[in-house]
Amino acid sequence: MAVGRSGYWGWAGSTYGEYLRAEITHHSIDIVNNRSRFNYRVWNDSNNSYGDIGRVSASIKTGSTTRASVSNKSISATTGYNQTREIMNGSFYISHNSDGSLGNQTFSVSATRTDGNIKSASLSLTVTNIPTIPRASACDFNVVDMGKTFTVNVDRKSTAFTHSITVYVNNVQILQRTNVGTSVSITPTNNQKIAMHNATPNSQTAVMKVLCETYNGSTKIGESNKSKNVSVDIVFCLPDNPNTSWEEVNPLIPDLTHKIIYGYSNIKVTISSHATAKYGATIKNYIIKVGNQTRTINYKSTPIVETFNNVVGAIFEITAVDSRGLTAINEHNQSNYVITNYTPPVFNKVEADRVDGVGTQVKLNTVINISPQEWLNGNNTLTE
Repeated sequence: MAVGRSGYWGWAGSTYGEYLRAEITHHSIDIVNNRSRFNYRVWNDSNNSYGDIGRVSASIKTGSTTRASVSNKSISATTGYNQTREIMNGSFYISHNSDGSLGNQTFSVSATRTDGNIKSASLSLTVTNIPTIPRASACDFNVVDMGKTFTVNVDRKSTAFTHSITVYVNNVQILQRTNVGTSVSITPTNNQKIAMHNATPNSQTAVMKVLCETYNGSTKIGESNKSKNVSVDIVFCLPDNPNTSWEEVNPLIPDLTHKIIYGYSNIKVTISSHATAKYGATIKNYIIKVGNQTRTINYKSTPIVETFNNVVGAIFEITAVDSRGLTAINEHNQSNYVITNYTPPVFNKVEADRVDGVGTQVKLNTVINISPQEWLNGNNTLTE
């Protein structure tokens, strides 16, 4: 509230006279129409002088804008000291700024009268601490994996307000709901779920933003937004497995189907058709494990062929890695393979006998030459 008075006016001298008085009060805010109501009262105070007032005209202004006025109002005379005569009272509205704020308001109050030796008076009042009117409703939502049902809650400032809710993933608009009151449950369609994941091809998380636009009828009041990190639906966007084959290619080993000679077999791995990444992602590389050997091979458009020599163990695994870091693992059935150990033989002693026609054996002193032969990276050798 602001209360003030003028200097002497009406029947007045240097040390006596009447006062023009006024008070202006901030009464309330009108959220729907973004304005404040002010109550006012203007009156004459006979103070230490009195007499006929006659007709009075008065106004209240902010700047050049007239907020309230009265013209040629007949006011009865005062007959003693400290008597009041009402000039005008009531209320008026002042619109707030678009963001709901309204700074301190200074009002000029002026009046003229027909009777008295000083026929005009004025004063100034300032109302401070005018509250800001909430404009855009605030919103929030619960975090779920992308594409699953979630709820947007709205802190509505007036029952007259409705809202338009727009959902973005990494700044890509996905969907919208209109005419929302205080909450809305949203279940994305399959196409919208795909669009969400297409918007984050290189990460398992994304920023989901909900934009809440507040309307009073067709008039937009304002907007607010809420952003949170959400995760992709991993099962939904796992890559598909590649087509692969495995083959023993050591030329020194006979055709041993599903058998591996420990430390000697050479296995050729072929990726004939690539894994398929989903919803915006791409295949980045393959991690190939054969026995105790592991290689990381970058993606290329043509088939991939890798040979692993001297394989130890029956581990056959290809992991396709996409740009989100999600994987598809292709395992060959290890139980179908038999690991066979092999050590090249060593001849400790060689003897030669001659056998006659009746079966008699006679040892020979003939020199026998044995040449070591390499097979499977080892030598058949004679120790003496």
